[in-house]
Amino acid sequence: MKAIGENLNRVIPVVGRALRGVRGRLPDPAVLLLLALLAWALSGVFMVGPDEVGVIKTFGRNSRTEDPGLHYHLPYPISTVLKPKITAIKRLEFGFRVADPESEEAYVEMPSESMMLTGDENIVDLRFLLQYRIKNYEEYLFGLAEPEATVRSAAQAVMRSAVAQLALDQVLTTGKQELADKAASDLQALLDKYKAGLEVVTVQFESVQPPKQVSSAFKAVVSAREKKNQIINSAMSRANEIIPLAQGQANSMLLQAESYLAEERERAMGETARFLALLSETENSRAVTRQRLYLEAMETALSKAGRIILDPQEMNLLPFLWNYTDKEGNRFSIEEK
Repeated sequence: MKAIGENLNRVIPVVGRALRGVRGRLPDPAVLLLLALLAWALSGVFMVGPDEVGVIKTFGRNSRTEDPGLHYHLPYPISTVLKPKITAIKRLEFGFRVADPESEEAYVEMPSESMMLTGDENIVDLRFLLQYRIKNYEEYLFGLAEPEATVRSAAQAVMRSAVAQLALDQVLTTGKQELADKAASDLQALLDKYKAGLEVVTVQFESVQPPKQVSSAFKAVVSAREKKNQIINSAMSRANEIIPLAQGQANSMLLQAESYLAEERERAMGETARFLALLSETENSRAVTRQRLYLEAMETALSKAGRIILDPQEMNLLPFLWNYTDKEGNRFSIEEK
C-alpha cells in the first residue's frame, strides 16, 4: 500500500507537468482525452475494509485476493473487485419482515412463509430468524448466482421438513429446541452440498403458536393441560408426604414382628430344651417318674376332697392327717373302711 501511494505521488505531478507542457500545442479534445485516460487508469485504486477481503476478477475469472488496505487493479472492464464482508453476521427473517422503524408498520407478517403442517396434520404459525456468515468467500462469490435467495429457499424447505416430523404439541412446547437444532444442522448440510460457502450461526424462533382462527380453543386445551399437571403435582406432593410415613410405620411393624418372632423362637427353644431334658430323665428313670407323677396327681385330686377313706392296713398315716385341712379351712373326717 505504501509503494502504491509513493508511485501515485510520483506519477501525478509528472502527468500534470506533461499536460501543462502540451497545453499550448495540443487541441482541447486531446487534453480531455488524456484526462479521461488518466481518470480511467486511476479508477483501479480501491480500498479494502477491515472486515472485508478484496477479490480481483480479471476478465471474469478470480485472479487474486487482497487483504485490508489500499490496493490497485487494472481498470474496468479488464478487472473488477468484489469486497465481501467475511466477518459480518447476516440475517434472514421468515414469516415476518421488520420494515423501516420510522414507518407506521415496523412489523409485517408473512403468513405464506409462517404457516406449516405438523406431523399430526395440524397447522402451526411458526416465525423464525436465521443468522449466517461467510466461511469461504470464493464459494460464496462464485458458487451460487443468488446466495441470499438460495439460503432463503433452503431454510424454508428444511424447516417445513423438520416441522412435518413432529406433533403439534411438541412444536409448541417441549420440542422447540430440538426443532431449532435439527433445522440448523440440516440447513448446514444442504448449504455444504450446494458449496455455498456459508456457515449457519443460529436458528431462533420469533414466535410459535397455533393459527389465530383456533387460538382460543388451543388456549383452552393448554389451560386444561396445566390444570391436569397441577392436579398431578398436588397428588405427587401428597404421595411424597404419605409414602414416607407409611414406610416408617411398615418398618416399625416389621421390627416389632421380627422382635416378637425372635422372642417366641427363644421361648419355644427353651420349652423344647426343657421338654427334651424331662424326656431324657423320664426315659432314664421310668418307675420313679411314674411314681412322682402319680403322687402329684393324687395330691392335686385329694386337695379338693373333704373326706379321706383309708385302708386299715394304712392306718400308720393317721398322725399326718390329724391337722390336715382343706383350702377352705375344714378339717378332714376320717373313716375306716
